[in-house]
Amino acid sequence: ESAIIDYVNSLNKEVVSIDIPSGLFCDDNSSNNLNRCVKASRTFTIQYPKLCFMFPEIQQNVGNVHIISIGLDESIIESTHVANYYVEKGIVHFKKRDRFAYKNNYGHTLVIAGSKGKIGANILATNAVLRMGAGLVTSCVPRGGACVIHTTIPEAMVHECSNEMFLNELPLLDTFSTICVGPGIGKHEETCKLIELLLAEWRKPLIMDADALNILAEHEHWLYKIPSRSII
Repeated sequence: ESAIIDYVNSLNKEVVSIDIPSGLFCDDNSSNNLNRCVKASRTFTIQYPKLCFMFPEIQQNVGNVHIISIGLDESIIESTHVANYYVEKGIVHFKKRDRFAYKNNYGHTLVIAGSKGKIGANILATNAVLRMGAGLVTSCVPRGGACVIHTTIPEAMVHECSNEMFLNELPLLDTFSTICVGPGIGKHEETCKLIELLLAEWRKPLIMDADALNILAEHEHWLYKIPSRSII
């Protein structure tokens, strides 16, 4: 079989796979030799994508993925226990806004992001929070970053830290309903202390990304402090 796969991959032709390219495992390919698997241009997979399709290293093997329904019983599918889920467009629902509501009805989010040279990470995160519908947004930036936020996102408020290079202090947290932290913050010692303080004082769910995760990876004893229902 491996000889056939090698031959197919050597043809430099469009290759179409049905359900999953030959040689791939549906779930874990960490120990698989992907060069000995079919490299398809297109994969027509049955009913649902396979877990392995969600990993970037598989792109060379699956190509463009098309999902084909074959009419499997939806009630059986729904009752089947699975360990992994993916989000589709129809799953995400935005809260319907009352005609007479105003910004204070829709939460106050603190965005802790950016460091010197990486204020753009804060801009991207703050814009994302606003697009998702937060009523109020405060952006936490190093000293000197406030003018950048005020210029690019005038609807956001700003908490400016005392250090101009990195994030080193938190605003009072009791005014916020949600917090997201991590993009572009770096791993300076004082920024690490900020993350430790945040985990000690904040008990609502957090959104943690990027350097916040890198910091957690180096302080594994903080993992138990992450609030329940947080998103990492």
